[in-house]
Amino acid sequence: MSIVSINWGTYVISVPKSGLTLIQLYPLEIREMDINWFRLQLKDLEDSDEGMACPDTHRHNTEVTLAGLTFARVVEILDPYTITFEDGQYAVNLVGANSNIADKVNVNQVSVRSQNSAGLISTPLIEYSSFEGGIWLDQINGSEGTLFPIGTKLKPVKLLSDAKIIADYRGFNVIYIIDDAVLDTTIDFSEFIFQGQTYINNGITVNSGVNVLNAVFRNLTVTGTLDGGNELVNCRIENLEYVNGTINSSDLLGMIELKGNSDAVIINSISPDPYNPPIIDMGGSGQNLIITNFSGQLSITNLTGNSFVGIGLTAGQVMLDSTTVTAGIIRISGIGELVDEHGNFISSGLWNGGVTIQNNLMTKEIIAEAVYEEVGVEVQYGAYNHGITIDIISGTTGTTYPIGTPAHPCKTLSDALVIAQSRGFTKIYVIANLTINNIPAGIEHFDFYGNGIRGCTITIDNVRTYNCTFHTCTLTGNFSNNSTIDVYDSVMDNISNITIIANNCSMIGIIELNNTRSSNFYDCSDGIPGTVTPEIQVNDCKSLGFWGYSGGLKLTNIITSGTNISVNFNSGRLIVDSTDTQGSIVVRGVGSLVGTTNGTIIDDAGLIDNISIQDAVWEKTLP
Repeated sequence: MSIVSINWGTYVISVPKSGLTLIQLYPLEIREMDINWFRLQLKDLEDSDEGMACPDTHRHNTEVTLAGLTFARVVEILDPYTITFEDGQYAVNLVGANSNIADKVNVNQVSVRSQNSAGLISTPLIEYSSFEGGIWLDQINGSEGTLFPIGTKLKPVKLLSDAKIIADYRGFNVIYIIDDAVLDTTIDFSEFIFQGQTYINNGITVNSGVNVLNAVFRNLTVTGTLDGGNELVNCRIENLEYVNGTINSSDLLGMIELKGNSDAVIINSISPDPYNPPIIDMGGSGQNLIITNFSGQLSITNLTGNSFVGIGLTAGQVMLDSTTVTAGIIRISGIGELVDEHGNFISSGLWNGGVTIQNNLMTKEIIAEAVYEEVGVEVQYGAYNHGITIDIISGTTGTTYPIGTPAHPCKTLSDALVIAQSRGFTKIYVIANLTINNIPAGIEHFDFYGNGIRGCTITIDNVRTYNCTFHTCTLTGNFSNNSTIDVYDSVMDNISNITIIANNCSMIGIIELNNTRSSNFYDCSDGIPGTVTPEIQVNDCKSLGFWGYSGGLKLTNIITSGTNISVNFNSGRLIVDSTDTQGSIVVRGVGSLVGTTNGTIIDDAGLIDNISIQDAVWEKTLP
């Protein structure tokens, strides 16, 4: 339908303002009229029933090529026709041809500017350069059609179909996006380049029916469905399907679904929203993923085949969904963390039954260790607090750093011992409870630190410990023969088969000694309220001493000739038993002696009871 109209009675050609291209609004409004477009409008009107009965509106001489130059077309408006532009305060530039239009204008407020020139040339090179390298698409305010200058920056094209026709005709493969665009037709845009000014201002939605195989997207917010082999540069990716190819220097948001047999490569990109990290759906199997120089948080799901995932973190965290990541190889390096959906640290090895993990990440603790490794042990191993932390409830299986630090405790004692031996540590920090078992070779020269006698119970289950120490815990269980331990600030509750040095400890139940070595108890006490007392089974111990003891104490099974025992009370009561048949006991301090031995010699000359005290104080018998 023609925009231009003709009054066939007066032969006045009317040109509406809306049919002209706006090229400037301030300080003076300027519009442009392409003369060839105007000529074609007139030809349409001449074909009407009324027009065919009237004289021709114009005479047209098309472009002529002479000596390698193409001279512009000429359009002559014939009598009796005149032209009236819609009245208003604006100017109209006539472009694209030489004409006599300015001579045929009915005067009003509109200024008509003719650009006739004897040397005016029209060449594909001039038109080509006016496109600035591609077709300009504005699906909101653009113009329909394919006639030049539609598709240029001054007059963007509106329809995708028109844009494709112009691009093919002009030899372009670049579409410049103005505002936002939706690719929603079945047009083949494979190997095209879609470019915006910035992804903040320009977006593109690609529907599944559009062929964008091997297409490139730049400076755009991209969402929808791709066809593979794509390159996205300086884009924001939001909820994008069928991704393979390359994503470079872009922001990742929402769900990014990989498909196809080609690798997907993500370079120099970030996760801009720490509360909603992007999720990469691996598409099951058959596709590899390479990520380099990534910053931020990232989740990986749906990896079920033998695909490879390689990740290089600048700084960040990668989460693996244990319910859907069940196979493949994941190699990760850089600075950051690798965790599952519960925040549990994932170390190198076989994870989740079928995923091979190669975790070479550096944490801030490792970096500090590497930077300060020349300073000394205190700085180098500061992240471990100079020992290995174990928590069998909330710890992590594995031996890769930072497992074993206070922030990432070990889950098993075997892992803790491996890390400790590799790092040269002898301290094991125990959170909650720990049972030591299934260590056939035993444990030598390790120091176990609990987090308090109420918060930590260490149970020994038939394991030999040689020269080990236990601190601030409740210690119980059965040691194997030839075990030697030191215990500090702890509760000893029913312990057997040990040679022991105890310092500031409370005793409960039966403490069974072994070997012919010496055992000594310094500043220890009875930990049982009431008349029940802890029992020491002496067995074949040759030397036993209690220094500064308080409370009740029972000595049984003194059976070895030459056994020497010293009991020095702060205040207390010593109970001897009929099972005491050998050796000797010297008892001193404030307390009492009860029971009968069956051969053990007792020297209680230094024992002071309440009668002796009152005699010494009063120097006479009380009435």
